[in-house]
This record gives sequence, C-alpha cells and structure tokens, in this order.
Amino acid sequence: MRKIHISILILTLIIILPWSYAVSGEITDLSKKASEINIRMPKKTVIRLLGRPTWAVIPSDGGEFAIRAPAMVKLELFWKNIPCSPVIVSFNSAYRVVGQDEGWGFCGKDAHITEPTNEYLCGKADRAKFCR
Repeated sequence: MRKIHISILILTLIIILPWSYAVSGEITDLSKKASEINIRMPKKTVIRLLGRPTWAVIPSDGGEFAIRAPAMVKLELFWKNIPCSPVIVSFNSAYRVVGQDEGWGFCGKDAHITEPTNEYLCGKADRAKFCR
C-alpha cells in the first residue's frame, strides 16, 4: 500500500506540478508594473510606467492582431515581456486605458509566438507616433 502512495506522489510531482506551472505562468518585472495600470489611465502615464512599447496595433490593421472591438478600442500597445507573452494595453480614442493583459498567462520557450510581427514595430514610420 505504501508503494502505491509513493508512486502516486511521484506521478503527481512529475506530471501535475510542471503542468500547473506552465498554465499559471510566472510574473516578470514588467508584468508586475503592468498590474499597477488602472482603467482610464492616460497613455503617457502607461508609457512612463512600462517604458517604450515594442509594437502598436491600430484599427486599420487586419489579420491575427486586428483590434476586435474598434468602436471602443482605437489603439493597442504591446511590450516584449521575456520569457512570457507580451503585456498588452488597449486605449480608447482619448488614449485612455480601457483594458490590459499583464502578460503572465503564457510563459516559456514558445511564448514568442504570441508576439506581433515586425510590421507592427514601434520603430516603423507609421507606428512611431502611437508609441510615444
């Protein structure tokens, strides 16, 4: 009987714990800072808190990163958040926060697949004004 309990404990440690860690993610310094963001916070305050964003998505963008609620969201800024998915902050037409994702939900070696592509980089001429 004791052998069965030890086997179950070992199985739990091998399978369940790594899975629960992968699902829960980890908290990066950037994710901790993002947790301080409040609804209606101005974009300039968000950028002061998190630093310069990496990518910007605007309503005219299509594809995988298209803004899903263009009547409410006029800009989404993304921050690279290694080793986790990006921090994302959504803004209305007055550039005030209407939503956010702190980026801690998916971490690990494949988290980069949740990042926008280079066409959305803040360094591009058509994005730079949105990233300031």
